[in-house]
Amino acid sequence: MDILLYAALFILGFFLLGFFVALVKNDNSIVDTLWGLGFVLLALFLLILRFEINWAVFAVTGLVALWGLRLFFFIGLRNFKKPEDYRYENMREKWSQKKGPLWLHALVKVFLLQAMFQYVIALPIIMVHAVPRDSLDALGVTGIVLGGLVWMVGFFFEAVGDNQLGRFKKDPANKGKIMDKGLWRYTRHPNYFGEATMWWGLFIIVALNTTGLGLLALLSPVVITWLLRFVSGVPLLEKKMKENPAFQAYAEKTNVFFPGPPKK
Repeated sequence: MDILLYAALFILGFFLLGFFVALVKNDNSIVDTLWGLGFVLLALFLLILRFEINWAVFAVTGLVALWGLRLFFFIGLRNFKKPEDYRYENMREKWSQKKGPLWLHALVKVFLLQAMFQYVIALPIIMVHAVPRDSLDALGVTGIVLGGLVWMVGFFFEAVGDNQLGRFKKDPANKGKIMDKGLWRYTRHPNYFGEATMWWGLFIIVALNTTGLGLLALLSPVVITWLLRFVSGVPLLEKKMKENPAFQAYAEKTNVFFPGPPKK
């Protein structure tokens, strides 16, 4: 159980370091770039801390590293030399009307809050180290194969969806238009659906390769799905576009989150 404490301390230290960088840059949106990297560094830290020959551990570590590094470079390159994201600018305006210094609001409401969510979402990474099996049996093999396939579906939706949207935005002819091609024809948020699906895949790997306590990892996909669908993902983006007639027409025929055929 020491693994649970070590993971918490590592995540807290990582986000405190990110907070000081944000203070220097005067840009709280740096936390978005650090999000994926935090999972990768945590996975490597725990692997070094408790290294053992365990295929479930290697599978989770490898998949997290692939996802987290892709996300880190994708967001980092997208935001490079750009001003602070509008969401964090709006937060500063709201905080200026409340008591307390802006840096304290940022520390508590951005960095410490994200540290807490990262700890919960990282439970598959933590629990696969906290309660590993001694050997890989048939159930464990099934977990790695099934969980890996689910993860691959999620990675496909996130990576391909991001790529399609990026190419769409780079074309000047698409200015003011709504992306409704490729994966975006089947869901309004393929990248968010993909991210949630990947954590369900990691949970399956952990659940079938650990003892009963490993089921705590279920909190991870449940929380990330809830956040993306109902809190910080879909609602924030759609609130920004809800008055756009083109988006309204797109929304009428396209599923919000789970992919499906366009509605007539």
